[in-house]
This record gives sequence, structure tokens and C-alpha cells, in this order.
Amino acid sequence: MRKIKNILLILSLTLLTGLNIFAESKKVAVVKSRNIQFYDQFFSGFRESLTENRRDAVIDEYDIENKDTLAAVSAGGYDILCVLGTETTKSIKKEISGKPIVFSMILNPVATKVVETMAPAGGNITGVALDFDAATQLRLLKKILPAAGRVGVIYGSQSVKLVDAARALENELNIKIVAAGVDSSIKVPAALKDMGSAIDVLWLIPDLTVCTKESLPYILEYAGNAKIPMMVFAPYLVKAGGLFSYTYDYKDIGKQTAEVTAKIINGESAGSIPIAVPRKAGFVINKKVIENFNLKISSDILSEADEVY
Repeated sequence: MRKIKNILLILSLTLLTGLNIFAESKKVAVVKSRNIQFYDQFFSGFRESLTENRRDAVIDEYDIENKDTLAAVSAGGYDILCVLGTETTKSIKKEISGKPIVFSMILNPVATKVVETMAPAGGNITGVALDFDAATQLRLLKKILPAAGRVGVIYGSQSVKLVDAARALENELNIKIVAAGVDSSIKVPAALKDMGSAIDVLWLIPDLTVCTKESLPYILEYAGNAKIPMMVFAPYLVKAGGLFSYTYDYKDIGKQTAEVTAKIINGESAGSIPIAVPRKAGFVINKKVIENFNLKISSDILSEADEVY
């Protein structure tokens, strides 16, 4: 009889424990943009990290291209919304209120008006941006072009803090930042000509004032003709004539996004968490530019590159 009572007690405790876990489970909707590349890598890292940190998390995936997505997410009883891509995040912010939002895979979220600041943004939103800080970018530059001392950069008002951070690194990295502020892409050609031969390398940053459909071809052509090597911000710009670009570890960005999500599940307010930036950087490089510009770059650099064009 005692054995039967013990068995019944164990079964009861097991059942209650199971119900408790179910009651405490958190539902997370991941909404991707049709513009997001490397999503599989991102989601692999996201799911791996979130289930490791919160075994009770329930994760559902959605595609914004599906016309029923917004209605399904709104009615799904989700505790947290993880959103990938700029326009998707804006759409979710507009259509669904009252839920914590963790964005990811967004370049320059301040300039694109997803948030007002990279510090804790307040409200119900935080996330992981695709922006490397000045130190990461400039250390990569010095690794690839150690002799480069004069670094030219054209920037708009949204990038003032990035340029200030770069200037603060001048002594440490033995560089001189030659900066030109502009308030319109129309002024980019003049800024480039003013820099002329006063720079060793051009640092092209993802500033929406500087980089437009009209200005980018001009910048690439000017640098090519003047044989000014460029550190750019995307692999497609390396293919178009830039010397090199940093790249992202999308699986690790997925893990970072999951870590932020876990903080919110554990009780932190989304608006109190600063916007994170990638913690791992690789790079791609253009061998044709190396040869055409007669640059001295070690074979070790080429072997370290994620891709050589």
C-alpha cells in the first residue's frame, strides 16, 4: 500500500511540475524580412542559444511576405517579438503594440529611425544592430594596411559619434583621421577632391547622407581612378571595386539576439537594454584591386579572408 502511495505521489509531483513548466513557458515569435539573407545561419544560432538559456521558450517562425503574418502574430499570444530587418521592424512597431520587440539584422538603426539612440532606447524595444564600432573597423584596416596613416572619411550628421570615436583612436593606432562632414550627397564629389592625395585609404561608412544610389558609383569610380584603396561596409562593394569589407558571423548574431531575448524573458525591460553590436568580424578582400593598385599585402592576410574576389 505504501509503495502505491509513493508511486501516486511521484506521479502527482511529476504532473504538477509539468503543468508548472507549461504555465511558465514563454512564446517567442521570430518574424523575418524577405530581404534578410543568411537567415538559416542566424536562426540556427538563435534557437541554439535561446533553448540553452531558456528551455521553456516556445519559438515560432513567420515570414512578413505572408499576408496573414501580422494577424497571426498579433493574435498568437506571444510574450516577445524578435524581428529581422528594418522595414519589418517598422511594420511590427506600427501594427502591434504592448509587446517587447527585439530587432536584429539592421544596419544603422538610428539613421533608419528604428530607434533614437544606441543607448537604452526606452519603451518596448532593443536589439542587435549590424554596426561594428570604430575600433573594430579601424583595427581591421590597420591589420590589412599597416602602413596606412591617413584615413579619409566623409560623413553626415548621423555619423558624428562614429567619427569622434575614430579620432579618439588616432594615437593608439598611429593614424590621422581626415574627415569631411557633408549635409547632402551632392557635396560628396567636392569633399573627395578636397581630400585628394592627402589620404592613404578611404573609409566608406554606411551613412545615408553620403551613400546614395547616385553617389556610390561616383565614389567607387573616383577611388579607382585615383588608386585610393577603400575599406567599405558590404561585400558587394568589394566586388564593385573596394579593397576589403568586414563581414558578419550571422550565427553568432543569432546567439546575441537570443541572449537579449533571454534577458527580457528573465524580467529585464526591453527599453532598458542597450542596442548590441556584432562581437565577431571577418573580412572579404579584392585581389584584383591589390594587383591593380600595386598594394603590398601579405599572403597571410589573403589566407585569413573569408572570401577573396
